[in-house]
Amino acid sequence: MSNKKYKILMVEDDIDQIMMYKMQFEMDGFKFFNGKKYVEIKEIIEKENPDIILLDLLLGAEAGEDILKKFKTEKITDKIPVFVFTNLKDEKDDHKFLEMGARGYWPKTKYLPRQLSEKITKYLSKKV
Repeated sequence: MSNKKYKILMVEDDIDQIMMYKMQFEMDGFKFFNGKKYVEIKEIIEKENPDIILLDLLLGAEAGEDILKKFKTEKITDKIPVFVFTNLKDEKDDHKFLEMGARGYWPKTKYLPRQLSEKITKYLSKKV
């Protein structure tokens, strides 16, 4: 990992998922933040300026798709890559999420926490 301590914001409401990824990301040197409602997510973005956002679509309080729409409308993530990170998805949705401002879709079932951490590190190190 580079000398920079990257910041990750995970928009997730499942406590087991949060703890699993938080543990891995922090072991790998990331600073980890979590939110599940748009108001708290926006506050974290404004205060911490994360390097990347992982957005689940199935959230108890608000739909991830609605949050993605708000990101685009309010332009608070114009310079922050947002990746849809969920298992709820239809292949035809790729284009829709890209139009809404997401950089891509990473299915949860495809990556173990360690693999996701490595993928994010590679992505962010190329971006710098």
